[in-house]
Amino acid sequence: MVRAGNGDVLMTCDGTLPGYWPGLFVTLLAMAAIVLTAAARKRERFELLLQEAARRGMQAVESVRRSLHRRLRLLAVVAVIALLAVGVRARVRGTRHLSASPIEGLGDLTVSWRGPDGELSPCMPAFWRGQYSCGSGAAVVDGWLGTTSPGDDSGEGAALWPGIRVTSRYAGTTVLLRFGRVRLDAPDGLWIQNSTWNAHHVRVIWGDYVLTKSDFSGEEMHQLPLPEGAGGTRVLWIEIEAPVSGSNIVLRGAAGKAPRFR
Repeated sequence: MVRAGNGDVLMTCDGTLPGYWPGLFVTLLAMAAIVLTAAARKRERFELLLQEAARRGMQAVESVRRSLHRRLRLLAVVAVIALLAVGVRARVRGTRHLSASPIEGLGDLTVSWRGPDGELSPCMPAFWRGQYSCGSGAAVVDGWLGTTSPGDDSGEGAALWPGIRVTSRYAGTTVLLRFGRVRLDAPDGLWIQNSTWNAHHVRVIWGDYVLTKSDFSGEEMHQLPLPEGAGGTRVLWIEIEAPVSGSNIVLRGAAGKAPRFR
């Protein structure tokens, strides 16, 4: 305490007041705590907003996925029914083209063979090689290209067409091609085009009708007619015998008034 009655009193201080530094430190800590608390609350709110947006986004995606899943299942069912209907219709009506199966062993074509001993055995499909294997290499059936020469001296190359090739390693080997259901019309019957290396004895049987029993050689086109009123759908057999070792024949067939091959 200072008392002055007749003059001025001058007080000076050459240092900080007691408790200044602890107070400053506490004040700075409080300010930092306030700033950090506010930032933490903002970050928490931001994180909550992000979580809510993510939740709603996932709900929207899940809703779309379920909707697409239902539609895809419906489309798949419709597609399967359509394919079954087409397959049943084709199966009932029968094919009008003789061609190799896209996957060996899964189509209407089945293959068997008979050696000189007369024993009939199935030819095993080997789809990974695109062929049927008969015996221990006695014969092979696969898809190949036949040829049709221009028939003149023009110098043009032969025309190529896809067909079924039968390659026989030994003389006297017989290969039988069985087509499940083939639809033919009378009297046009069946057209068969062939391209051969060595002549082959060929017999074609459609149901109870023997359409031909003849030799196929070179490059030929055969029409195998039917009697009037004999049209319909039946199993077709093509029996091919190779009288010479190392022979092969490529053939294809189609029904109609004129050969309309695929």
